[in-house]
Parts: sequence; structure tokens; C-alpha cells
Amino acid sequence: MAHIFGVDIGGTKIAVAAVSLRGEILARTEIETRAAEGAPRVLARLCDALHSLQREDELLGIGIGCTGPVDPRTGHVRNPYTLPTWDDVDIVSPLAQEFHTRVVLENDCDAAALGEHWMGNARGADNAVYITVGTGIGAGLIFNNKLYRGVGMTAGEIGHMTIEHDGVPCYCGARGCLEMLAAGPAIARAYEIKTGARSITAREVMERARRGDANAHAVMEQTAYYLGVGLANLITLLVPNMIVLGGGVMQHFDLFYPTMRATITKNATLVPSTQVKIVPAALGQNAGVIGAAKALLERMDNE
Repeated sequence: MAHIFGVDIGGTKIAVAAVSLRGEILARTEIETRAAEGAPRVLARLCDALHSLQREDELLGIGIGCTGPVDPRTGHVRNPYTLPTWDDVDIVSPLAQEFHTRVVLENDCDAAALGEHWMGNARGADNAVYITVGTGIGAGLIFNNKLYRGVGMTAGEIGHMTIEHDGVPCYCGARGCLEMLAAGPAIARAYEIKTGARSITAREVMERARRGDANAHAVMEQTAYYLGVGLANLITLLVPNMIVLGGGVMQHFDLFYPTMRATITKNATLVPSTQVKIVPAALGQNAGVIGAAKALLERMDNE
């Protein structure tokens, strides 16, 4: 039986897995990204992690989902923002040479969207949007059961939708982007501003909210409102069957959902927003690696 290596590269960690052709995780491990070390050193550690998962059966290829922007056509990562020093890095060729196999690259959200559509909560939905909320915010769009890429294969940068026109400056050059207001670092920053705390993480803020911390709860409500505005805009434009929310922040989906849904209902009044299902990702932290494996299969089918 053949298998595929699925790789999910984020700003904080890299997950790698051996995935069966039926979408099952056969083996999995994680390493820290540490992008500032430079791509060659990170790729060397990635190769070591992949070698540790090698099996006796055939390796069909390697699929990579990487925090964008990326160019799936050339296999280059163009992301000095969440992957410092990774500007125009060829990630495909070194892995293809190391493992003597086919390697394909996708944006991480596109890969996760494929994963959830193949094996997760978006199965059976003709039109679905997968949104990751973690270190950053991005989306993968499935229209008519096909990944929608847009001009330059860059569709899905929902994190850079403007929510507050005079809000926090973003590294993209705009102000008040959804990512600057509702991603993990924004949650931590909002709590620090409110309380004077230092060096806290979004996870700690969410855990404090669960324990009844009023300031943490207020930050959750504010974040859920911003997410709700972003989703209302998206639903008004696309009205998909389903929106699947993944990423580290959405491991606490239940903290955000009531306010998100109420905000959507209030703001997306010209479309049947209540008919759009909003659910947490079923695959959790495996959406990216499973979707990266699916990206390889789809690229092979298309060719």
C-alpha cells in the first residue's frame, strides 16, 4: 500500500505525517518552525522529521501546505511576514531531490480546506469555506467541489479584510485587518493592554476566560465580534453551505460561537445567513497534513 507525506508549515510549528490514500494518519510528528534560522536549516530539520516517518511501502509523493503567500506553480514560498527570511524560497526542489519523489506546494489554508472537504466536516458540501484562526487568519475556498484559487492563485486572504478603517496598522500595509484584531497575537495583545500583563499567550487568555477571568472574557467577546463581522461580510458575498473554523484559536470554538453567530445574524440580513452552517474543524491539527496529501492526489489527477 502506498502512502503520502503531508506537511503543514506554520509560523510556529511544522506538522508532518504519513497519510494513507484513504486519508488516514499512519504516523505523525511535529517540530518547531524557527523560520528566522533560515530556510536551509529549517528544511534540513524537516527532512529529518520526514525520514523518521519513512515506511516500507511506496512513497507516492509529498504534499506541502505552507502559510502564505506561496506560488503553487513554482513551489516558492514568498512569506517574510510570518516566516522571517523566507522570501522567494524554493521549498519543493530540495525535498524532491532528498526523497526522489513528486512534491507539490499549496497555501496552508487551501490544503486544510481540501482536508476538511475530503475527510472532515465539509464532506458533502458543494460550497464550503475553511478559515484558520491561529498565528494568522486565512481561508481556503471550495466552490462546486473544486478549490478556488483566483488570479495569481492567491484567493482566500480573508485575514486582510479591513474591519476597522482606522485600526491597528498591519504588515500588509492596510489598517484594521481582521488578522490584526482577532488572530492569536491580537488576543494576547488585547489582554495585555486591558490588564498590563506581559508575555501572555492567546491560549492562556482563553484558559483564563474559562476560569471566569472577567478581563479575559471581555477580550473573547471583542474577538468574537470582530470574527463575526468578518464572517458576515464573507457570508453576504458568497453564502456558502458551510464555514469550517480551524486553527489553534478555534480549539476554543465554543467561547466564540454565540457572539459570532449573533453578530452575523445582525449584519448579514440580505441573505439567508442562518442557513449557513458554522462548525469547528473535525480534523483539528491534522487538517493541514491530510489536506496536503489530498493536494498531491488532486494535482496528479488533474495532470
